[in-house]
Amino acid sequence: SPLFGRVLPSAAADAPAIVDYFASIDVSHFGILHIKDSYGASYAQALGAAARDRGNMKAVVTASMPLRDGSAWELKSRRAAVSEAIGQLVRSGVRYIVGIFFYEDYE
Repeated sequence: SPLFGRVLPSAAADAPAIVDYFASIDVSHFGILHIKDSYGASYAQALGAAARDRGNMKAVVTASMPLRDGSAWELKSRRAAVSEAIGQLVRSGVRYIVGIFFYEDYE
């Protein structure tokens, strides 16, 4: 419909606020854990851009997680992939992580 607008704000609007908050508590680098879809990827990209634009963020580490495909066998492999993504962030040394995922997919 031509009268319908987006009901969710763009990630580009949220990202600078998150980066500003991190800067206010003296965070110099952070991690991003996101789902592997267009929403997660664009949100992670917006956070990275906002951190670069801020100028005082030294590093942003990104790890992604697979989406649920609904099959019974994939639960074990998804859990392993999530564990690996979290491990990647832990090994990078980040102490702050922004998570972009849907709880129902990873409970």
